Amino acid sequence: MARRRVAWVAALAAALTFSGAVAAKPKPKPLLPKQPTQEQIQAAYDRGRATGNWKLVRAAEHFDNGGGAALSAPLVAPPSRIATPPAHEDSALRAKLAVIGRHFNGWAAFWVHDLRTGTYAGWNSDAQFPSASIGKVAVLVAGIADYGYGPGSPLDYDMRQIGSISSNLAANHIFEQVGAAKVDEALQHLGMPSTRYVGLYRTAASVGDVQKAPPSVHWGVTTAHDLGRAFLRLQAAAGGHAWAIAKLGLSREQATAALGYLRLHEVGPSLLAPPPGAVLAEKDGWISDARGSAAVAYTRNGPKIVIVLTYRPGVSDTEAKALGAKVSRLVFATR
Repeated sequence: MARRRVAWVAALAAALTFSGAVAAKPKPKPLLPKQPTQEQIQAAYDRGRATGNWKLVRAAEHFDNGGGAALSAPLVAPPSRIATPPAHEDSALRAKLAVIGRHFNGWAAFWVHDLRTGTYAGWNSDAQFPSASIGKVAVLVAGIADYGYGPGSPLDYDMRQIGSISSNLAANHIFEQVGAAKVDEALQHLGMPSTRYVGLYRTAASVGDVQKAPPSVHWGVTTAHDLGRAFLRLQAAAGGHAWAIAKLGLSREQATAALGYLRLHEVGPSLLAPPPGAVLAEKDGWISDARGSAAVAYTRNGPKIVIVLTYRPGVSDTEAKALGAKVSRLVFATR
């Protein structure tokens, strides 16, 4: 009996070895090549989003921005509904902004609007600057208009990625879903006639307050004044102002959601230095030669729109943030 058992065990071991059952498992096929092209990365993200393959989405995000944030935070309504349209220019503030702008080593532009009093000031505000990621406000609005917002929207994840980490993959995905015409329409509704979205041609040129326009080396451009109008319309529509709802083409709830997505922004890239306790709905942009921030800052003295744009080949975060800090000290000290 013992001999039979030994023989049976030996035969089983031999069979397992022969069949390869104890052989090493083959390595899983990588989701993307080691050095994928931008087209391959975007295609993987789009395919992953379409099929619900989150491993593929994460793999694509790893190559684009180090990984997307898994966000479930609610889209919080703005702390204030105040949105007084620009009524009178603060000439003293404009003069001070001009001094700051002219002393910057490069090109700069500013727009400031106190939504409580209606006073405003700008400098070089109609000059076209590289939009970098700030222009994604338009694709965010187009996505909300066509697909809604929140957990019920198929684009909620992508809109959260735009709001939080300014994902290029997410912006491109929404652009592909809504189409160029819808993004162009969103730019018009936002009041951005001098803005050209990356990949979307617009013929409008900047006119008005152009003191020092940077060279035209980028396809995607915007102006501080355009961004000021866009954030005003979002704030006013979220506050229930009928004129803004009509111009924006979004409901009050949709405009509130747009600001809610922008509340998810990371603080790191911001050029602004708001006072303690301030809450910001903000979109930042950064590329090798441009840095910019656009925000509604909700302070204890009321909400203010603040736009800071910079351009210079090789401009650093340190330089741009130093400029933003100067503007912030000036603006947030204004009552």
